[in-house]
Amino acid sequence: MRSGYRAGAGEAWRLKRRRLGLAWLEADGSGGWRKRRGRCPEGWLDERSANVAAVAAMEAHARELVSEQRARKEAAERKVTVRELGAE
Repeated sequence: MRSGYRAGAGEAWRLKRRRLGLAWLEADGSGGWRKRRGRCPEGWLDERSANVAAVAAMEAHARELVSEQRARKEAAERKVTVRELGAE
């Protein structure tokens, strides 16, 4: 079984989940997880690096939401030209 870290971000009406990567964990035998022994290899996440990756993913999601809102607002405020009306 593979474990992985995930992060969730968003508003109440729009939750977005994103897989952050593979977790450097092993089953502890009692239904939980514990950190594996040794150094975490490249491409795997320990708890600290998963927290950093989660913050980065949430910030990227927030930027996406802002850019979508800005694009919708600009489209709604855009005035139609006579040339565009004539083309329709």
